[in-house]
Amino acid sequence: MGKKRKLTRHADRKQGISLGERIDCVIAIFAPQYALKNAAARSQFSAWEGAGRGRFLGGWNTSAADCNDDIAMDLPTLRNRAIDLAKNEGLIAGAFREKADQVIGKSGVMPQARISHEALGISEDAAEKLNSQAEAAFARQAPYLDITGMQSFAGLQWSAYHGKEMTGEAVLLVRNGDGDPRRPYPIALQEIDPSRLGDSFRWGSTDALGVKTDANGMPISYSFKDANGESKIIPARDEDFNELVLHFFDRSRPGQLRGVPRIAPVIKLAKFLHEIQMNEVIAQRIARAFAVAIESPNAYAMQQAMTAEETDDGVAIEEHNPGIVMYLNPGESVKDISQSRPGATFDQFMQRILRTFAAAIGIPYEALAKDYAQVSFSSARAAIMDARRHYLSEQQKIGVLFQPIYARIVELAWLAGDFEVDDFYKNRAIYTAAEWVPTGWTWVDPVKDVQASLLGIAGGLTSEHVEIANRGFDWRTINRQRANERMEKLSTGTADLAKEIRVDEILSKINVPLDADEIYAIYGRSKPAGAPIEPRQNNGNRNNGRPANAGFGRIIADR
Repeated sequence: MGKKRKLTRHADRKQGISLGERIDCVIAIFAPQYALKNAAARSQFSAWEGAGRGRFLGGWNTSAADCNDDIAMDLPTLRNRAIDLAKNEGLIAGAFREKADQVIGKSGVMPQARISHEALGISEDAAEKLNSQAEAAFARQAPYLDITGMQSFAGLQWSAYHGKEMTGEAVLLVRNGDGDPRRPYPIALQEIDPSRLGDSFRWGSTDALGVKTDANGMPISYSFKDANGESKIIPARDEDFNELVLHFFDRSRPGQLRGVPRIAPVIKLAKFLHEIQMNEVIAQRIARAFAVAIESPNAYAMQQAMTAEETDDGVAIEEHNPGIVMYLNPGESVKDISQSRPGATFDQFMQRILRTFAAAIGIPYEALAKDYAQVSFSSARAAIMDARRHYLSEQQKIGVLFQPIYARIVELAWLAGDFEVDDFYKNRAIYTAAEWVPTGWTWVDPVKDVQASLLGIAGGLTSEHVEIANRGFDWRTINRQRANERMEKLSTGTADLAKEIRVDEILSKINVPLDADEIYAIYGRSKPAGAPIEPRQNNGNRNNGRPANAGFGRIIADR
């Protein structure tokens, strides 16, 4: 005989049966009804109320499947329904457009080269020269990156982001751009409908949902359907590890390979809201179609006198036109039809639903509904600041998505001799470093915003570089433009040196007045023939007769 197993809680768990369940089995032999009650009570007990199975939570069905398994089952349906709502529901379509407009803007999210002179051991001037060459190469290529030639780079970004929000993901293929002679370098991008990416999923496989991964979960190839429905495998990267497929989606769970539409959590609610609005419109049309009702004690005689059309149910309908005088028979009376649609709480109901949509999509309710009737300055600013925190995170994703393209363009520029370095591949990461700057925003009160920027610069809390970048511009480009404008004014004699030329920092160092010749020298230019010269007057006044803080252009005068 074998050894008897000691009945312990630990042993029971090893066998997959708890001690309580074993006791219930024993009780069931003698009193089945009590064993059933014990089992029911135990099933409703949980350390967390949210995990309970009582009367209120007993019907809550959840999925314990892998994230990709969940996506594979529902992605085609979710995607098609989201597209349908974007086509037929104005609020949803407007929400996608509004968010894409805010994130991408009119100029797109553009790179600014950030080559570190410290990392390369070169001078700042040499690094600035390389930054200018890299940005110039990208600027020449950007208008022709779309392989169809139908969109600018900003338009391509807008389309990709709008598609990602609507269908959950965007896919761009990196193609050879030799077909268009306008492209300086052989590279282009082709946007692909995500529905062409495979949707099948095999449990435990490294080839799921059209994306094949390695042991670490990194995509190594993608399976696309061509026009004939046949699968075509495209590598994720080439032999030099350059990206060939840009797959843009929001990953909310580890190991997730595909994206889901932004409105997935509220798709059902959006459909119901669409139907509620349509039903309300139809009800209004029906109600407005009836002007008055005539009450008569003799329905038969009245029906004989009328020449109106009848409904399928035999109800007479009389057409009423403006200016008609109606003569009633004895005993007849006119009764107005009450027009009580919509209800008094309909607007509040709609606002509550739209606020749920706004929270799910990530834009303020006022921007979603275009309802600014009850907005104050403080509430508008708070809503804008909250939304822009989300927009900034989305703009960073745009930069991450297109950074490989920028790096590839700089590499092609180096191969073409447009980027003058000798050790590109040794320091490729340094030479292709960039900061992606979005289009600047306007504020509710731009005057206060500018004042805050000026105070931040004066107090050393920020810099002109940061403030100009926050407005969507390049600091170097702005400085060059300002210098060119000032030189043009100097050459044409329209310059007011006390306001146009900013040399306060230089004056504070050398502490002497400057004339026009010296100003040209500061900017590294030769004075054009016939340019006006401000004579130096040595009258003992070190500020040359100007107020002590006038300088040659204060920062406020510049702005």
